[in-house]
Amino acid sequence: MDAVGAVSGATEQEMAGLSKTALRIGQDTAFGANEMGVAMEVLAGNGSSATDIMNGAADATAALAAAGGTDLATAAGVASTAMSVWGLKSEDLTDVVNRVAGAANVSKFGVEDMAGAMAQGGGAASAAGVDFADFSTVIGATAQYFSSGSDAGTSFKTFLSRLAAPTDKAAEAMADLGINAFDSSGNMKSMADIAGNLQGALGPLSEEQRAQALATIFGSDASRTAIGLMETGSA
Repeated sequence: MDAVGAVSGATEQEMAGLSKTALRIGQDTAFGANEMGVAMEVLAGNGSSATDIMNGAADATAALAAAGGTDLATAAGVASTAMSVWGLKSEDLTDVVNRVAGAANVSKFGVEDMAGAMAQGGGAASAAGVDFADFSTVIGATAQYFSSGSDAGTSFKTFLSRLAAPTDKAAEAMADLGINAFDSSGNMKSMADIAGNLQGALGPLSEEQRAQALATIFGSDASRTAIGLMETGSA
């Protein structure tokens, strides 16, 4: 807890609250209070305030670790990264837990993979206007095409870049096929809408035509995300 205090800059009163929270979680879960202290240090180091930790982040971390079968430190990294990258609050973390656990349940990716995906693609996704719900669903839906979460996150980042700033040839191909990832206000559409657009545009093509279109628009790396979205039809 001394380390938590040093990292978080917590007041004496806040430190008492953090200690009480760690002890409670240690009593109520399969995780020890010392483990929770390490997780709190991770949360604080990634920018979570003492108030956020006490008011939900610590409990969400324990829930995520239990649901995902991982350790508290890894779960704390995912929770705090989501809060930092997407500007989420402690009260939003229940949804983060549910979505990460849900993605793990329907794919081969676990919490560690989601952490890798967020590290590689979370910032780009948030900057492009992709919320955490869409991001986590895309990673889960396309997991079968990747060896790791980091690989999936990198591909998704490139996919978004190709949509936002296509080459001249890619822009021409997208126009010909009717692929448009942005609405009339210039905001990126939902991943479900983009997935449906890709299905409608690329689905009727021959295998050769589809391969050429994917290579032209997305390149080899981002094509894996495009194929995953097109074939799953959901994001």
